[in-house]
Amino acid sequence: MNGMTKNKTTIDDYRITLLSTNNIDLYALRDNDRKEDYYFNERIFTKIEQDGFIDDMFKLCGALFGRGDCDVFDAKQCKVLKTWLEERIKITADQETKKVYEKMLEFANFALKHNTGIEFSFK
Repeated sequence: MNGMTKNKTTIDDYRITLLSTNNIDLYALRDNDRKEDYYFNERIFTKIEQDGFIDDMFKLCGALFGRGDCDVFDAKQCKVLKTWLEERIKITADQETKKVYEKMLEFANFALKHNTGIEFSFK
């Protein structure tokens, strides 16, 4: 190539994972405890952060995540998340933010139905 290097494409660093277990110990999770991953980028994370998701989850669920953090919600926390998401989706105009919220809602519904949880990894 004419002396220029091409930028390396990497996977997005922000992840929401639907768990297939009710063991919500973040440090004891194994790969086979993770059912499905949903990735998004820093720009989208900034949008949900500015929309109040991080602050509201801290207040409502005791979430200990933010930029650079991980946390796991059990089924009880997923119930609170589900209620918040159902209301927030109705008033969210930004389509990218709405798409992330809709995926979170899908994961929360599964977690409630199967008594599992959701892992959030915002690295």
